[in-house]
Amino acid sequence: MVAACIYFACRMKNIPITYNEILKESPETKKMVKLCSVSLVRNFNLKIPNMNPISLIPKYISKLSLNFEIEKLTIRILNSFLKNDIINGKNPKGICAGALYLASKLKNLKINQKEICEIIGVAEVTLRSRYKEIMNKIDLS
Repeated sequence: MVAACIYFACRMKNIPITYNEILKESPETKKMVKLCSVSLVRNFNLKIPNMNPISLIPKYISKLSLNFEIEKLTIRILNSFLKNDIINGKNPKGICAGALYLASKLKNLKINQKEICEIIGVAEVTLRSRYKEIMNKIDLS
């Protein structure tokens, strides 16, 4: 129950922490934390806001040892994408991965998809899908 409460508190205060990061620190199983989460939502009628992918960027930039220029470009890409698209139902980490990959390609950095996916925790298929989606919906001029 504590892990579920911490997760909801972080989401409500826009603290960029993922469900899996909470689970890593919890001695409980994923199934038990999920049951507690469902119970909290039902009993307290909670409405959890969607996580903003932009809030995750500094953490992933740091983990990938990328520079501030890439961070600024990635945030610019995400701002452009998010004003044109609704992300409901899409994993914010996947959107981050696609935007980071696009920014690295635009700056000619030699970082591969596998490395980004391992750090962020998404599948390469997800990265490629979000990358293509972002490319088709934004104007980088």
